[in-house]
Amino acid sequence: MAKLLVFDRTAQQVSTLDSITGALAALGNVIATADITNGFPNRSQNLIATFKGDSYFLYRTIANQIKLAKYSGGVWTDSLAFGTVSPGTGDFVPTGLVVIGTKLIAIFSLSNSAGIDGIFIKDTTDDVVWSVGVSIINPFLYQPATTHGGHVMVWRNAVWITSTAGLVYYDPASSTFGVAFDNGSDGLIADEKVTHGCFASWSNDLYYLLPTTSAVQLPKLYKLNDQWTVAVPSAIPAWTNTGVAFPTAGALSLGNDGPTYALFVNRNTTLTAWYSGNVRTRVVLLQETGGGLTPTDVTDLTLTATISAKTYAGWSIYVDDRRRSNEQQMIVCRDIGNVPNQIILFSWSGVGFATLMTTLDNGGLGFDLMLPNEERGDFRTFTDVKPAAFITATSTPWAGRTQIDYTIRDALSRPVAVFGEYSLDKQTWAQMTQGDADSGSTNLVTSPLGVSYFFYWDAFEDLADDYNSVDIRIVVRISGP
Repeated sequence: MAKLLVFDRTAQQVSTLDSITGALAALGNVIATADITNGFPNRSQNLIATFKGDSYFLYRTIANQIKLAKYSGGVWTDSLAFGTVSPGTGDFVPTGLVVIGTKLIAIFSLSNSAGIDGIFIKDTTDDVVWSVGVSIINPFLYQPATTHGGHVMVWRNAVWITSTAGLVYYDPASSTFGVAFDNGSDGLIADEKVTHGCFASWSNDLYYLLPTTSAVQLPKLYKLNDQWTVAVPSAIPAWTNTGVAFPTAGALSLGNDGPTYALFVNRNTTLTAWYSGNVRTRVVLLQETGGGLTPTDVTDLTLTATISAKTYAGWSIYVDDRRRSNEQQMIVCRDIGNVPNQIILFSWSGVGFATLMTTLDNGGLGFDLMLPNEERGDFRTFTDVKPAAFITATSTPWAGRTQIDYTIRDALSRPVAVFGEYSLDKQTWAQMTQGDADSGSTNLVTSPLGVSYFFYWDAFEDLADDYNSVDIRIVVRISGP
């Protein structure tokens, strides 16, 4: 089993949620300065991340500040290096905390300011030195009546972010944002509903599912230009409305604690939209045809009548991806239409009925959980006494050979084994062919502070073509039978 990291806003408590049993357990101390109001939206996602074996939490304080807490020795302590970010005027809201390459990236947004709103980013490679921070402004026209939040995703070495002004990306290599916000081919990726939507990568393409706030309109699916790269980005508008005719679930309700749509690739490798409105909940499969994408409504084949009748529900996913051949996918529902609010957990193979794992309502008091929405579960999984491996650098000593420098940490200094994996689509992972003369792969010595090694990947053997980007990771296991 894996334990994913969540935050209980009301209790001001980071907790772990078991991906198999659904058991919820407090992790460490209460973070007493964390905001408990919807100025810190409970629909915010991916605010907790594991970086170099440690857990971090990006949060808004009661005093309308942005802080970063680190978990060490059983205690959450604010990062002195990150510091405290104060807005002056307006409302700060954390938008995302992501890991890309060797960087931890904190994303937060400003709204309702006396000047011009914006999205802000700070990043670090070690939590010792943080960047001063960069920003991209939202035009005054797009200042919302409520705060930001929403989904973020790493794709092709860039961080994609939702905003009330549209979609935008951040390049961590150059510490710069894209030149402007993207409203799509029809100009409709705008206003607050964008922050309730969801990104997903499928067949090496990036998609965005945009909710509808209208009783007569339908959700919209956008696809990024498939030639887009962070080095040579496609001209705006790079996002095209695919024209998929989704079945209606009714209008999305806006607001800081409102629902979120989910877009993900299920265990049957099919792109899936899972969403609710003020009428019901829908599960829709999207399949490639000669004319584009064809939707198939599988709600009644996936959900019981009780679940499909739920309104105003928020949806997200978490993947326990520690086992390449047997990944566990958890579908998570914030049932905010129920009194009291509850969390419902499902597992689903992508075919047939979703299996109800458990329902949590905090003994009838209700839950106010901020949840992850992440297909790379290793960034949202609590490591604690499990060994952790993280990549520190990559290089190409000669053509076809990639050197991957990495560090292994283990709190109990146990010997470990490692293997490298790569993915061309962010969904399926293959084991790397290991080259000769690297640090080896079994009985590697570890320590609580970390021991450095390097892995030779024979990429020439595994890759038959040139690719814009390839995802890689080092997986670590305790040595032994």
